[in-house]
Amino acid sequence: MKKMLFIVTLHLLLMGLLGTTVVFAAEETKTKNEEAIYKQDNSKYAKYFGAAVAIGCATIGSGLAVGKIGSAAMGAISEKPEAGGMALVLTALAEGVSLWGFLIAFFILQN
Repeated sequence: MKKMLFIVTLHLLLMGLLGTTVVFAAEETKTKNEEAIYKQDNSKYAKYFGAAVAIGCATIGSGLAVGKIGSAAMGAISEKPEAGGMALVLTALAEGVSLWGFLIAFFILQN
């Protein structure tokens, strides 16, 4: 589990560095050639990368939380069946994290 979390974190870090270098390289080129007509603006890709990171991190975190809460809830329900309602509420709260990530990504893409 720790290896997977490390790999995902490393991947996001490397993609973030790659995305920022593309944006800075595009800005540097733009300042050198002010009269040139650009068919494609590379700085717009930064917002897509930001939205992808927002929804990706929120979904991964939500999935990990639901997995842990779900396994603990099944153990609690097997011992005390009336704890099922509370387990459902806690699982729904963990799912809400992914909805917040989607909302943030939606707001990023609106600009």
